[in-house]
Amino acid sequence: MKGVDAGDALTINPDRPAPGPCRAGRATTRRHTPEADLQRAVVQALRFALPRTAIIHHCANEVTEPGPRGAKRQAILVGMGVHAGFADLMVLCDGRVLFLELKAPKGRLRPAQRCRAGAGLRLGAGALA
Repeated sequence: MKGVDAGDALTINPDRPAPGPCRAGRATTRRHTPEADLQRAVVQALRFALPRTAIIHHCANEVTEPGPRGAKRQAILVGMGVHAGFADLMVLCDGRVLFLELKAPKGRLRPAQRCRAGAGLRLGAGALA
């Protein structure tokens, strides 16, 4: 913060979120996540453009944790109905369903994502990648 020395006392305001965690006295920086950044931008644009009755939903359907622990979590999610290749966003508006698979500039669709998009189209939903 501008004008605040390290020795100054800070007041905690319950109406403001607490600052992010620090490591060894340094503030943390946000990781470079182009696909997540793109998804946030698309969600904001959809919320602006679509009627308030529209539903924009993200299903966190993949575990990125490596090793046996991540595999176990993924197996639990599959048992709960998670499908490989499911779209990043599902939009429901005016009786229509649209599935959006978002990719960073260098991203590519996986075979499961291509298959899932085709299944959505065959069922009458719109799919974009």
